[in-house]
Amino acid sequence: MEGLEYEPLFNDFIARKKDGCFKVLTAEFVTSDTGTGIVHIAPGFGEDDYKISVQNKIIKFDNPVCPMDAEGRFTDEVPEYKG
Repeated sequence: MEGLEYEPLFNDFIARKKDGCFKVLTAEFVTSDTGTGIVHIAPGFGEDDYKISVQNKIIKFDNPVCPMDAEGRFTDEVPEYKG
């Protein structure tokens, strides 16, 4: 399945598809013996997520996607859920 592209559930970040988003990646930290073997990657919220996103050039090291403010509310990047 590695490399397959998929359609996101929400289109808020569809423009980032050109950066490699919405594609199946593989990583050693994802295993089927501790779950399903499938995880969601959110580079602004986890160290492993951040590292695999930088390694695959989905994000630049200084630009992870984080559509939430300091109070845990969605920002302008997700207008239908903002606030």
